[in-house]
Amino acid sequence: MTTQAPPIANKCAHPACNCPVEPGQKYCSGACERAPDKGLAGTECNCNHHSCALAA
Repeated sequence: MTTQAPPIANKCAHPACNCPVEPGQKYCSGACERAPDKGLAGTECNCNHHSCALAA
């Protein structure tokens, strides 16, 4: 039987990003926050955080 990690409670709002965010924040980085403006809302986030890269 396999177990999955619990979901991140405060996950970045970018749909392709798995990074946690600080309380009161919506995005983990400026890259994720600017992604919708660059047409990247549903694709890669480019935040370059180590934990997000591991999930990819």
